Amino acid sequence: VLHLFGVSLVMFMNCQENMEASRQAEISAIEEKHKMILLKRQFINQTLYDPLTGCPNRTALQQNLQTLMESRSKDSITLVLVYLDRFKEINNTLGHQSGDELLKRVAFRISGFVRQMRGVAPLIEEEGGKFHPIAALDGVVFATILTDLSEAEVQETAEKIHKSLSYPFEFQKMTLDISGYVGISRYPDHAQHFSELLQRAYVAVELAQQRDEQILNYTSELDPYSARRLTLVSELKHALKMQTLELYYQPQVDLQKKTVVGVEALIRWNHPRHGFIPPDEFIPVAEKTGVIRQLTNWIIDQSCRQASEFYNMGMSLRMSVNLSAKNLQEADLSNQVLSSIHKYRLPADLLCFEITETAMMMDPSKALRTLTDLSEYGITFSIDDFGTGYSSLSYLKRLPVSEIKIDRSFIMDMSIDADDRVIVNTTLQMSHNLGLMVVAEGIEDHETLTSLKEMGCDLAQGYFICRPIARNKLLDWFDESNYSILTSPMVTSPTKFSNLG
Repeated sequence: VLHLFGVSLVMFMNCQENMEASRQAEISAIEEKHKMILLKRQFINQTLYDPLTGCPNRTALQQNLQTLMESRSKDSITLVLVYLDRFKEINNTLGHQSGDELLKRVAFRISGFVRQMRGVAPLIEEEGGKFHPIAALDGVVFATILTDLSEAEVQETAEKIHKSLSYPFEFQKMTLDISGYVGISRYPDHAQHFSELLQRAYVAVELAQQRDEQILNYTSELDPYSARRLTLVSELKHALKMQTLELYYQPQVDLQKKTVVGVEALIRWNHPRHGFIPPDEFIPVAEKTGVIRQLTNWIIDQSCRQASEFYNMGMSLRMSVNLSAKNLQEADLSNQVLSSIHKYRLPADLLCFEITETAMMMDPSKALRTLTDLSEYGITFSIDDFGTGYSSLSYLKRLPVSEIKIDRSFIMDMSIDADDRVIVNTTLQMSHNLGLMVVAEGIEDHETLTSLKEMGCDLAQGYFICRPIARNKLLDWFDESNYSILTSPMVTSPTKFSNLG
């Protein structure tokens, strides 16, 4: 009996040990499984989430966007980027730790706004139905994906996203404004792959900054990094060397006297392979690559030559030439201008440079010195695209300008838009009180022309009067138009300008 009891006890103890070992093994397995889950979650967090804001990162954005592209090969998918503009200033002023804290708050606000919008594709869905609608890229750039929306709906959504930044942030007992720019690219219109789509959204953001537009849709025509534009640099240099560029001229008329008082010189490039290339496409390329200096020198020289020719033909016509922001920063611009004036014996007051408000504001003091130097020789200046920039009246009073040119965006719709009409009328009164002439551009109908004349506008130009045309066609227009021509002392009463020269 004792022997049997001993055997049973040993068996029971062995069984208990086996059960304990099994239980420990199960616990170890659960702990190992839990550890693997934590490691997996940690790996996912590191791989798919931005460590600062907690938003999904570029990898998560790429995974979702590629999946959508593959499943919606023909449907439109929109990528929207939001770039926060003032964080460099904030970091330099408050420190990076404060900047990081504010960035978290901005991300939280944008995420809350975007989550409520229709058409937003979830980047990462979590338990409880929560999803992340935005991804954090490159520190101060956020992205979201929109599906099943029309272009108009995408634009409306982008405007709402941008508006979310317009409300100030209360931070460290300060009220801070966070401005931003929005860039938009679409699949399959703009790109077939994630990297291309993202790159083109970044291009749209960059262009929005350069043009100071809150929201910009990508277009290949504006893309300074397109393959076509890479070749335009060398081809533009070749065109300058071979003299295959051309200047067209658009008349400027005195509305009260019905007289042609000048023309604006406009560059034209008819490419042998691409056909007509608009200035909006190749001028930015020239500015980025430094070719703008050579191009502007050519335009100034040819404009002075043509103005001198008109003068010798008996026409005292002012030649208006556009200068870019880059031109105003060139140290030898004055020498180049004076050289061309002396070369063609052109009266200096027949040359007028048109400069934009934004170009002046890039380096106001340097631009002011350049303008002052040239104005001492009798050259005149006009503020182009007036009303779209940021110059103040006090700054305008310091500039040696004789006229302003109201931007076409206010002129074109003034006959149907009461606000535009008020802006134009107010600008006219203000300018005249400052002793400035006013040019209205973009006139496309008789009603607008009549209204401007009644308002007391001085000069006008636009398609309704005459499109930009080549030199010979301009001479024909002089003969055929109902406008008289200001004459120079060289010829007292020319009858047919097309037969002169």
